[in-house]
Amino acid sequence: MHLSLQLVSGRLLTRLLFVVTLLLPTAAGAWSTIHRSLTAFGGEYTVPASTPPGTVIARQTLPIADLCAPGGCKLESYNTERSGYPTGDVGYIHPTSVQGVGQRLVLNGAPLYAMTNGYSDPIRVDNALELQLITTGAPIKSAALASDVYPGVVTSLVLTSWIKDLYGTEIRLSGSIRSVAGTCFVDSPTVTLSPIAAARLPTVGSSGGGAAFTLNVSKCPAGYNRVGYKLSQSAVSPAGPPGVLQASSSSSAHGVTIQLKDSSGAGLELNRSYPINEYSKTSGGSYNVSLRADYYRTAPQITVGSVNADVTVYLDYQ
Repeated sequence: MHLSLQLVSGRLLTRLLFVVTLLLPTAAGAWSTIHRSLTAFGGEYTVPASTPPGTVIARQTLPIADLCAPGGCKLESYNTERSGYPTGDVGYIHPTSVQGVGQRLVLNGAPLYAMTNGYSDPIRVDNALELQLITTGAPIKSAALASDVYPGVVTSLVLTSWIKDLYGTEIRLSGSIRSVAGTCFVDSPTVTLSPIAAARLPTVGSSGGGAAFTLNVSKCPAGYNRVGYKLSQSAVSPAGPPGVLQASSSSSAHGVTIQLKDSSGAGLELNRSYPINEYSKTSGGSYNVSLRADYYRTAPQITVGSVNADVTVYLDYQ
């Protein structure tokens, strides 16, 4: 029985932050301009200097209640400004004051395209907007995200409510990006389980007969606030028992699969980041993560044979 752990490192765990701003409605039928200024993000984000392009390193939700009057609104225009003037940039990703980090606005899961002259067909806003910090592919350099200093960029939105109120909303960035040279390494072990009799798994949900193994995370550089690991398998249902893997198509056994557990024997939740608590921000270093793999019965009937499963190991940095 084989459990192959395949390495993919250098991914980033993003953080969710929220902003709350009160909008005051005006009388129906009136036409008024209301200027809003929101501040996004804040704090420090520590990322590898070589983070792959297109990696979202932070997200900020802009609730619809903070952008529109009751009843919803339409997005008339979206552009970026510098020193009070439009930058003229169009597209989906726009620069910030940090080299290698851009910003992107998302509605209904799809990025919005910035138009210098506004949209010919305004976009109905029925859900929250999301502002993202996203890597552009250029080497990331440590810098502040403040939008009021050159070359700071302000995201500008114009939204029209269904009761004809015009909301001019600007989103200013705050906080900072700290770039760290280098990432950790992690090995890719193959875990072999000894054969087990079906009788040792008497009922659905039974587990046992496994083996302990170690993830070796090495050569971590100093400077990160947190280093974490995540074991991922895209086919796994979030509602399933923790740590239970989808057996690969090469398995000949049926009614049984493999469950991953932590060192205490508890099921390891897949697609969730766990911190490497021993990591030292001041010195970095190498660390061993103790885990376990057991057989797990999934069906009333078991067909004997081999069981194989693969998971991907992600390392994340904050």
